[in-house]
Amino acid sequence: MKPSNNNTARYLYYLSCIVMVFYILFLASNLFNSGIPAAGSGLKAYEVRNVKIIPKDTNSQAKQPKNVSQALDHWFKDTLIISPYQGKGLVQLRFQSPRELLSFSSILYQTAQLFYWILIGLLILVVQKLFKSFSNNTFFTDKNASLIVFSSFCLMLLPVMRWITQEFFLNCITKLSLNNSNYVLHNGAHLFDTETVIGLVLLAFGAAFKSGVALRRENESFI
Repeated sequence: MKPSNNNTARYLYYLSCIVMVFYILFLASNLFNSGIPAAGSGLKAYEVRNVKIIPKDTNSQAKQPKNVSQALDHWFKDTLIISPYQGKGLVQLRFQSPRELLSFSSILYQTAQLFYWILIGLLILVVQKLFKSFSNNTFFTDKNASLIVFSSFCLMLLPVMRWITQEFFLNCITKLSLNNSNYVLHNGAHLFDTETVIGLVLLAFGAAFKSGVALRRENESFI
């Protein structure tokens, strides 16, 4: 059954359009919003998940805030905020001055983070174009094959970019001497992750898709 007959591909295309709208709102929010609470201090905040955190000494737990008031005080005033969970942590870095925000190490991190977000946007755009094509009953085309191969490379790049982004993030903290916490921070990201496997499978599918396009073209020219 053709997708146009049951409207499945068309509905998926509309859904991908909605996802794209949410992505644009997410990107705009992260680019133009400081990310710092109204009562907090700083110019711009960034946060990175799955950072490997190691206590500097066995008495680190004793140095944690003793009450809610002290914890809130740290949350609003600290430059580096770490929320531990299962050996890793969510680390939020708040740049306090233009010198920190516009430093070379900071720009490296922000560029890598932006590139990671753009990769996600490209994946959404590729899915959108594929569903649009399928809703018009166009399947075996060179354009669709190229889109599938392109999306596979984007997927495989995601974990690599996460690793690079976190490396630049930690380098920025080190270069600017902003780690006044009780933890030593290490890169907890992996160069190979679930997206790598999915990307490899999609790459194989894209290669098979290209072969199908070439075979169809040969059959049409023979007829």
